[in-house]
Amino acid sequence: MANQWRKSASNGKAKMLKVVKSTIKVMSKDIVSNAPVDTSLFKSTLYASINAPYESITVDAGHGITEVANSLKLGDTYYFTSSQPYAVALEYGHSGQAPNGMFRLAIAKFPFTVDRVSSSFINNSAI
Repeated sequence: MANQWRKSASNGKAKMLKVVKSTIKVMSKDIVSNAPVDTSLFKSTLYASINAPYESITVDAGHGITEVANSLKLGDTYYFTSSQPYAVALEYGHSGQAPNGMFRLAIAKFPFTVDRVSSSFINNSAI
């Protein structure tokens, strides 16, 4: 009986981690898609990382969202950051393209995103 409980708990943790990873991917991609574009510098310096913010100012076309989210383990902290000094100004409406920010919008939609992702797993149509 104890082995059944352990197996059930393990399966539950694995399912929860899948929901967390998928939620992170959806939220991070929403942030990228809502990021204002002038020269694309801000958008190209949004990076995902684990357990510490990515602090390089390297410009790259990739954000590492899928790779980083897929490698998350229980207990890890996910970071999605920009190294640009004007990132805070953009988040608080400096650009007319994103007057309500990008990160704050993703956070405001968090309960709905979790519900959508969870429902897709329940219905076996994972995002």
